[in-house]
Amino acid sequence: MNKKTLITIIALVLLLAGLTALYFYLKKFKTTGDLTRYLPRQTGLYIEYNLKNKDLADFRQNNFRGGIRFEKLTLDSKFFGNLSPHLIKLANKISLLIIKHNNKWQRVWLVNSDNIHKYHALVPVNYFESILDSKTIALSKSRDALKIIKKIEPLTEHTADQRKILGKFSNKNFINIYLSGAYAEFLSKRTDPTYKLVLNNLDLDYKKPIFLGLSAKKDKIIYNFYGETQKEKNYKKFL
Repeated sequence: MNKKTLITIIALVLLLAGLTALYFYLKKFKTTGDLTRYLPRQTGLYIEYNLKNKDLADFRQNNFRGGIRFEKLTLDSKFFGNLSPHLIKLANKISLLIIKHNNKWQRVWLVNSDNIHKYHALVPVNYFESILDSKTIALSKSRDALKIIKKIEPLTEHTADQRKILGKFSNKNFINIYLSGAYAEFLSKRTDPTYKLVLNNLDLDYKKPIFLGLSAKKDKIIYNFYGETQKEKNYKKFL
């Protein structure tokens, strides 16, 4: 074996060792604050709410009535479920995650906070909990749903379609939403006229996921929606 070949083999071994170390590092020490890392492949709906978004705070100051309406809409939608107001106040971000397990849609809340270890006393009755990293805790009535979240491999979990949508998530948005095609189709069949009128008229391709982002600018809320239609297999933007 000549010197050049030996150097090449050593370099490959070192590269492989480095990649292996990086994999286990990311698996064990997932980046805190990036809640999308805990989004499983079987996710139907994922709503991430940045409670500390500065533009949202400015919107509430510049449009008091609009701020009140938005808060009412958030409460009416049951986004926070049974989470206590004190728990919500301590959070930086809260995400509602709906995943399919045993042919049922199960709800999980992901909470990112600088005081995550104080949450043990704030967990709602009949909820299970799982600490995911130093700033993130998962809460759910379904123990099986938490097990799914806990087993996620951060480097290999997401599909190409999921990565495309998650790539549209922005810190400028105070809300980022991932909606799978399967869950959008499920909603389109609900009796609620809002889903029927909006989702059915968009002629969406239910084999592809959808993105919705909400950002604030002065006294206005700006909506960004991306979805693939049945007729044109290209992502389009609706404002």
